[in-house]
Parts: sequence; C-alpha cells; structure tokens
Amino acid sequence: MWNNWGEVSGLVIGSYEDLERALKQRVQYFHEIGGRLSDHGLNTFYFQKSYT
Repeated sequence: MWNNWGEVSGLVIGSYEDLERALKQRVQYFHEIGGRLSDHGLNTFYFQKSYT
C-alpha cells in the first residue's frame, strides 16, 4: 500500500520518516488544488518492525 504513496510523491518509502514526508507532501498537494476537507482518514496504522 505505501509503495503507491511513494510513486505519487516521487519518494521511496523506506522508513517512518519517509512515510511522514510523503504524507505531508500529499496533504500540501491536496491543499494546493483547493482541497479543504476530507471525510476519510487512517483509522488503522499497521506497523512491522524492520531488522535491517
């Protein structure tokens, strides 16, 4: 799922910080195109610890 966020934001999602950056970028884009209100959100956030 998060790979799609990386594709549309032009970022590689490899860490929480990358995900946060991509989400902020998409919120900014939403605002730039006139979006002011959304009726959906992230109700569940799945996390899997990485051991790299």
